[in-house]
Parts: sequence; structure tokens; C-alpha cells
Amino acid sequence: METSDWQFLESHPVKNKIHIDADLLSSIVAEEWAALCDLCIGLDRNAKINAYFDNSLEGKTTLAWASHTMYLNGLIWLPALTNSFYTGYDFTIGVNPDPPNGWFNGECSEISFRYDLRSVIRHELLHGVGLSSSISFDNSWSVGSFTSGLCFPRLYDTLIRDPSGNLIVSGCNIQDISGKRLYLGDVELYNPYVYDEGSSISHHNYPGKLFYYRSTPMKCMYVSSTEVSMLGLLGVGCSPDSRSASDQQANLEPNFLFLLSLCIVVLGLH
Repeated sequence: METSDWQFLESHPVKNKIHIDADLLSSIVAEEWAALCDLCIGLDRNAKINAYFDNSLEGKTTLAWASHTMYLNGLIWLPALTNSFYTGYDFTIGVNPDPPNGWFNGECSEISFRYDLRSVIRHELLHGVGLSSSISFDNSWSVGSFTSGLCFPRLYDTLIRDPSGNLIVSGCNIQDISGKRLYLGDVELYNPYVYDEGSSISHHNYPGKLFYYRSTPMKCMYVSSTEVSMLGLLGVGCSPDSRSASDQQANLEPNFLFLLSLCIVVLGLH
């Protein structure tokens, strides 16, 4: 991760940090989930989402991480967050307690040299709805997660195509995708030549938008038509947030920090 981005914000201190405690964080997550449910008809408004400040991230340039419960539907893993049957925590978000100048939460014109907490939460919630891949690389490419000794892919993985329109995954088999341009529908995915754990393939490749793998500081980002297109392929029908047409950004030099997605299968149900 690029520590120079972190240092850039630290070199521009703000006078008044906004105090966000655990209760306020939980309220923000609940509000953003309700807002996403307004955009995406059919999501479970009563989903159980656990969010907390992860002290292990202090001093690190990771803004947030996410893990979610998945269940097996036929031969494919689906996120529990899209189904009301599961009674445990559907989704967990860990948030860095101390990014440079603290988190921003308010009217975006006043964001100055900070990261917008709500934008980061929106990003992580999209992972929870199903925009995350199980594809990984360790000397060779692999895909899928196991239960009872059997491997199954995520729905997201089964929809990814190469430039020729060919699906890259069949069951838990995957073609060599090194350096290839990959697509979910007409949306290009982030797939650098060198595999980037936690970022590769689980994000789109459009800088400045909500679901890019790096979060833009000093900017408030919303669900746009790009993210809506991705969600639609997963069977989640959404409308773009009207605010996404003019994502608000402070008139300052843009810099970037990483969002890390740790999407973990924690149980399999038939």
C-alpha cells in the first residue's frame, strides 16, 4: 500500500476532528443499509450487520475490511445478506479507528482532507450483497470454497467473462486470467497483472467511482449506474442513487488509499 497517500493527508491537518464512537458507527451502517434497500428492492431490511472499529488497523493504511456469511444454493455460494432466512450476523465490517484527520461524516462540501466514512461503508455493503470473488492466486489460479469436501464457486465468479465473451469459471475450474481484461456484463473488473490480494477481481476498474479498489479521499461517493449494472447481473435489481450523477468532491488534489475486502465464507447451508 502507498504510505505516501496516508502521509499526504497527515501533512494537511484539520482543526476539528469529528468524534465517531461505536454507537454512531452502528447508526451510520444502519442508515446506509436502509438507503441501499431503498435503491435495491428485495434486499432484507432486517439483515444483521455487525460493524466495529478494528484497533488492529491503527497505524495501517487499510480503511476497512468486510467478511460475510454465505450459503450454498444448489451448486453456487450466495450471500446470506440477500436472504432473510439466516438468523446470525449476515455481514461484518471492520473499520480503521484512526485514518488521517479522522473520519468525515457530514455535508460533503466541508470534507477537507479526510475520508468520507459513509462512502467507505457503502463500498463494503456492496461486497456484502455479493460483489466479491473467491478467485485467488498462489503460484496458480484457483476459485471456489469447500464444504463437506466439495468445492463450489460464488455466483459472482460464474458471471465473469474474458474479452471474447467466454466465461472464465466452470465449477471450481478457472482458466489462466493473468493480465487479461475481465468483465462482469459490460463493467470491466480490476485485474492487474500482479495479483493484488483483497482487491483483484472483487472490484471494478473505474477510478473515482464507489466500487473502485481504492477509495478517493475528500470525496463523497454513491451507488452509480456502474454498480447498479453489476448488481443487476447478480439478480439484485437497483436504481442508481440520484446523488451519483455529481459525486461531490472537495476542490483539492486527489489521492488514494486502499479498501481491503476480506470476504470469508463462514458456513454452508443447503
